[in-house]
Amino acid sequence: MGAAMKASNVEPLARGTRLAPNPRAGRLQLQPRPATVLRFTPTELVYHWVQALPFLVLLVTGGIILLQRASDHTMLAAETLELVHKTAGVSMPSLILLTFAFGDRKVLLDNARMALSWGLDDLRWLALFPIHNFIPSVHVPSADKFNSGQKISLLAQMVLQPAFLATGVAIWLRPAALLPWVLHVALFAVSVPLVLGHLHLALVNRSTRKGLSGVFTGRVDARWASEHYPKAYPLDEERAD
Repeated sequence: MGAAMKASNVEPLARGTRLAPNPRAGRLQLQPRPATVLRFTPTELVYHWVQALPFLVLLVTGGIILLQRASDHTMLAAETLELVHKTAGVSMPSLILLTFAFGDRKVLLDNARMALSWGLDDLRWLALFPIHNFIPSVHVPSADKFNSGQKISLLAQMVLQPAFLATGVAIWLRPAALLPWVLHVALFAVSVPLVLGHLHLALVNRSTRKGLSGVFTGRVDARWASEHYPKAYPLDEERAD
């Protein structure tokens, strides 16, 4: 009876609570698990948005310009479209350079190095992740700060943005030249599925959309981070609220 009464007075561990040693008390003590972890610094947030917003404007206006030229159907004034397109095209590299010049260059360079660093686990992740979405029991290799899909996205940015800029400037200076147009349209065709896939994972996919808060506040759920990026955010991560 006494044992039962003692057991009934013991509260179960709340979810997200762990036992940790207390050196002063000489015993284990309950400690709440961190609610969120820092995923992106202010420089990374600025760097993301000075690319994302102008790039979306460029894709939309570029797509409309292409459709209007191909169909001879006018939805919006060509002069207005071209002005918005050129403004976004000049703004994006300018803002990227400003962020790199006045922000934390080290974290941006570290991210670039991570995107360029590939191993066997990265290839296995690419092969298994689509299967994992339908069969959760199929486990993908542990990821560091970026998984293989995000590394591809970062590499695509490194290649596509300079290529878009070079062909765009060529079209601006020599509108009648055919080759820059062909290359620019080809880059557009490559970019659209990449952007749609990125938006799907960020906004629609239930497993990955929980990280969306990271591009607004820089912080994400600690448990989610430890499940998706265990090498970068182990379960006892201390960089948290």
